[in-house]
Amino acid sequence: MRILRILVIIAAILIVLGLIFLPSQWDVDVSVKINASSETVFPYINNLKKFGKWAPWQGIDSTMTLSYNNTSKGVGAESEWKSETQGNGRMRIIESIEFSKIKTALWLDGDYDGEPSLHAIFSLSQKEGVSEVHWIINEPVPYWNIFARLMLSVLNPMIEEAYQDGLNDLKALVEKL
Repeated sequence: MRILRILVIIAAILIVLGLIFLPSQWDVDVSVKINASSETVFPYINNLKKFGKWAPWQGIDSTMTLSYNNTSKGVGAESEWKSETQGNGRMRIIESIEFSKIKTALWLDGDYDGEPSLHAIFSLSQKEGVSEVHWIINEPVPYWNIFARLMLSVLNPMIEEAYQDGLNDLKALVEKL
C-alpha cells in the first residue's frame, strides 16, 4: 500500500511539472528567401493545385490522393487528401491578401464537421526582388491537455523540418521559372 501511495504522489508531481513546463503553444515559424518577386511566388501558395507541386507530404507518400473543390485558388479553395502513411485531411484557404498573406484552416484525420485542427499562415515580403516566405503555425494548446502538450515536444521539430523542406522545394520550383 505504501508503494502505491508513493507512485500516486510521483504521478501527481509529474503531472504538475508537466502543467508548468510543457509548451502550451504550438509555435512553428520557418522561412526561406526566394530570388523572385512576391507576385511570382504568391500563386504557388494561393493556388492549391500549384501548392501540391511543392508541399512536403506528397513526396513522402506516392499513393496519396488529392482532390479539389471547384475553387482552386484564393479564399474558399479547398484540397482534400487521403494517405495510408500521412493520414487524411482537408485544407481551406480562409484569408488571402494578394502578394502578402495566405491563411489556411486544416482539418486532420477526417473530422471535417467541427473546428479546424489548426491554422497555418504564409507571410510574404519582398525587398530588392527577393521574397521572404514564412510558414507559420501559432496555435494555443489547452493548458490542461498534458498529452497534446507533450506531443508538441515531439511534433514541433518534425513539422519544422517538413515545412522547411517544403519551402526549399518552393524556392527551387520558383527559381527555375
